[in-house]
Amino acid sequence: MNLFRSRQLSALQSVKKPVWEMPKSAVLVGISLGLVSIITACSTNLDIDKVKASIKDGIKEQMGVTVQSVTCPEKREGKAGDSFDCTALAENDSTITVTVKQTDDKGNIHWDVTGSKGFLDLDKIQTQMVDTLKAKTGADANVDCGGKFKAVKVGGTFECKAKDVKGNSATIEVTVKDNNGNVHWEVK
Repeated sequence: MNLFRSRQLSALQSVKKPVWEMPKSAVLVGISLGLVSIITACSTNLDIDKVKASIKDGIKEQMGVTVQSVTCPEKREGKAGDSFDCTALAENDSTITVTVKQTDDKGNIHWDVTGSKGFLDLDKIQTQMVDTLKAKTGADANVDCGGKFKAVKVGGTFECKAKDVKGNSATIEVTVKDNNGNVHWEVK
């Protein structure tokens, strides 16, 4: 059974504050004799560090996945409708592709997860386990594998916890069989 998340993931993260970065050459000069402000540079760029932080925090919050790093284009001019891709690297070399879109010319953005590689969809695994346990034993059980998604490598293992309606519990060991997301599991 292929349990890798194959459909497009949908996670929307809005940044409430504009993510602008003024060029380092920009100078704001205030003259005390008059109310004058001068900005010597006209262009503004998105603050890519804030974009990366938004992606890292949003993926952790929405997917339960810890991101080690995020790679985005180094500079991006603030421009309504502009979009670009960033890549988030998670544990076990798993990756998440994020498409960032500028919603206006004030530095506001939203982003969507548009792809992933190396993640198991734990909801699918848990459902399959519950159905199999019911078919083989007649027991109604709940299975918890600890989150929504799990970054894994071939040969890697992790545990899930099963509990039936009578309060009996068991540990289920899951082993990843291949890069297609096929797994083997057994009750310990």
